[in-house]
Parts: sequence; C-alpha cells; structure tokens
Amino acid sequence: MGAYQSGVTFPTTQMSERLGVPFIDPVAIADSITEGRGFKYTFKVSPLASWYARDQIRFVIDASTAAGSPAKSVVLLHEDTLFGTSTAEGQVAAAKEFGLEVLADISYGKDTPDMTSTIAQIKHLNPDALLMVSYINDAVLVTKTMKELGVNIPIVGTSAGHIDPAYISNLGDDADLTFTVGEWNTDLSKTGVSEVSQRFEEKFGVPMNGHAAETYMSTMVLRDALERTGSTDRDALRDAIAETKICGEANILPYDCIRFGESGQSPEAQLIVLQIIDGKHQTVWPADVAAQTPVWPVPAWSDR
Repeated sequence: MGAYQSGVTFPTTQMSERLGVPFIDPVAIADSITEGRGFKYTFKVSPLASWYARDQIRFVIDASTAAGSPAKSVVLLHEDTLFGTSTAEGQVAAAKEFGLEVLADISYGKDTPDMTSTIAQIKHLNPDALLMVSYINDAVLVTKTMKELGVNIPIVGTSAGHIDPAYISNLGDDADLTFTVGEWNTDLSKTGVSEVSQRFEEKFGVPMNGHAAETYMSTMVLRDALERTGSTDRDALRDAIAETKICGEANILPYDCIRFGESGQSPEAQLIVLQIIDGKHQTVWPADVAAQTPVWPVPAWSDR
C-alpha cells in the first residue's frame, strides 16, 4: 500500500504488476498510475489528478460568480515531479473547457529555497486565482513570499501541502483563507466521520485530514478483502479487491461506494473544497455539503 508521491507510486506499481502483488494506492493521484496501463494488480482509492484540476476550476468559477465578479484568468504554479506536472496538464484542459485563460504555467523544483522572482512575476500577471500543486515546504514558502510581496490573490491548492496540518502550524494566522481541494473533512455530515476523526486526533495529536481518511479506507479495503478470502494468496486477494464494494455508512469518504473499475480506479471518488478559517480546514464547496460560505475574494494581507 502506498505511496504518498505519484512519482514513487508509478514505478512501484509497475514492479508490483510484474511480481503479481496487489497494490492499493490511497493518496497518489497521477492519472497515469491507473489510466491506459492495463494493469490488473493496481487499485486506486484516490481521485484522478484531472478530477482535482476540474474541481479547482469549477470552484473558482462558482465562488467568483457568487461574489459578483466572475473569474476570467488563472496562473498555474506547480512542483515539477509527476504529481505537479500531471495535475497541471489537467488544469490546462479544465481551464480551456470552462473558459478561463491560463496566464502562465510555472513549474519549479520542489526543494527550491527561494520563490521571490516567481511570486513577483505572478503579482505582475494579477490573475483572479493562483492554482497550486505543492508539498508542504514549498506550500509554506509560497505563502510566506506572497505576504512579503503583498500579493493578494486567492490560493487554491491541490491537497498535499495545503491540507497538511503542518501548513497551519508553520504559518499560524497567515494560513487563514487559503483554499484547497480536498478528499474529506471532519465537518462532513456522514455516519462514522466524527468517531473516526476523534480517535485519530486522540492518537496522533493532530486533526485527521483527507489523506488520512483515504488511507484509513484503503486499509478497510484490504481488511474487507482479507476477510472475504480468508487467505493471503496473491491472486485470490487481487480478485477479492477487484470485487470491493464498500458503501454507505461503511465508507467515511464523501461519496457512496468504494469500488474499482476495469483500470483499477475508484470511479465514484469525488472532491470537496476547503478553506482555512480561524486555523481550521472548513468545507466551503460544493454548496450542498458546505459547512461555511467561502471568503472570496480574499482581503489584502494588511486587512487580515
């Protein structure tokens, strides 16, 4: 089971397929992990990267329109591993589909120590939103640099660094009003969410996030398959995972059933958008599951 990074998961699943070992992907999102490979031993609980991109764009349009000034443009800023590049490809396609102009598509090394010139470029372009794909260190660095340079553009992250509790603990109040696409949140009104999230926080000392929820349910997928087969035989286990159907109250993720299509992707996986408000990730989109109304546009740093 694993991994966190798409760039690690992709070659690992290739080896798993070669060896005939069932592989469950809880959180890595690159479309290429499952799509077009014809693999039989890879099973992906997480949504596709292109779905994250699609829902980022849909959210930007919905939130800006509701605020009375429909967005016209975005800038893409992403780290340059498979996670970042595959998501950016989806963002470009989604922006085109929904009629938003991409003013720039900027990539960077995830361990870059300085983002000053890049953020200055984005400030000059002045998009209606900044769509980011980043891990924790670069997510924190970009936000700090935006404050230093007075860049008052909404950040819409792609989970990962922006959903990590360390984003809030590192930035304090400066993390507030950041948006991120997410897989799950503790404020979802679904049976089991409150109990599981409480047990998680008691054990680990931090709030449960979407990646933890996906990994929890991926473990339930494995448990369910083991219980149905009563065996650790690789092929029997693979067949049992392929027949997974964990639905309703048994699934704490924000959709009905975890099941797997022919490619190994979970076709019902869907996303929400969170905004950090008063130091907590709160669900703000879509409206039918939102706990809060999104703060859009974001105020200037000096007014926060």
